[in-house]
Amino acid sequence: MHKLRKSVEELFPAASDGKLLMGTLIDVRDGRPIVVYPGNEKKGIVASTLYHIPVDSSELSIGSAVLIAMIEGAPVLLGVVG
Repeated sequence: MHKLRKSVEELFPAASDGKLLMGTLIDVRDGRPIVVYPGNEKKGIVASTLYHIPVDSSELSIGSAVLIAMIEGAPVLLGVVG
């Protein structure tokens, strides 16, 4: 049987705990998202992305819920939720 979906562990083998986190976008600086997430609620941190975010992007609004994977201790923004 052909496997159609991969697990988080298969997609992100270096993920620190194999879990995805829900976070909040608090700013976008020079196309780089600044996010907060459980365990880092007070200070925003730059998240890596799978794609470039245009500075004038209408797809991201400050306060948007975002899906984050932790890879080697660093947040990677996977997308906007909702």
